[in-house]
Amino acid sequence: MKSFSDFKKSLSRDKDSLGFTLIEIVITLVFITFVISILFLIIKPVQYLKVSRDTQRIEMLDSLSSAIEQYMSGDPKPQFVPGFNPDLPKAPSNPPFIPLDQISNCKATINCCTVDDLKHSGWLSPIDPTDPLACPSGPNFPAWAIDLSPFLKVMPLDPINNDVFHFRYQSNDDGDKFSLTAKYESTSFNGKCYQVGTFTPKNSCWGI
Repeated sequence: MKSFSDFKKSLSRDKDSLGFTLIEIVITLVFITFVISILFLIIKPVQYLKVSRDTQRIEMLDSLSSAIEQYMSGDPKPQFVPGFNPDLPKAPSNPPFIPLDQISNCKATINCCTVDDLKHSGWLSPIDPTDPLACPSGPNFPAWAIDLSPFLKVMPLDPINNDVFHFRYQSNDDGDKFSLTAKYESTSFNGKCYQVGTFTPKNSCWGI
């Protein structure tokens, strides 16, 4: 027959066993939490960066759109939006003028001036009708200083600005309205593009 002392020792061992089990559970939970945190740090920042760049795109195009609208409301009121060149050669079957369609990644198009300084991309600049790659005042003439310098210090560029992600600037056929478009990277915003301006072209979002 067990003595009271033996019973106390047995109870003590059971408590020790139970305590050790709880410690194992806590360690397991800590390890799982650690693994989840590591996965979160690996996966989430990629999405956060995309959302951050998309937010930048919206802010940049809103700022540029505001600058263009301020320019167009000047006194005297300009007839054409910045960069529109009514003197470009055109065929009889075309509208009165050739509408603008430029992108911020000038390496991917001839419809903008070439500028050495990457901060001053040649897009949104008038095109010399005799040389589609030259600015009216020479290849080094910064685009932002042509018409928008009172409203915008530096011409904004897409945060990535490559062949896939870039800004698009379009005018209507009369050259007095404009559209600015950017592609979204993330799925956190409605649609696949952000568009702002005084008219909406049918193909402003590259047909996607």
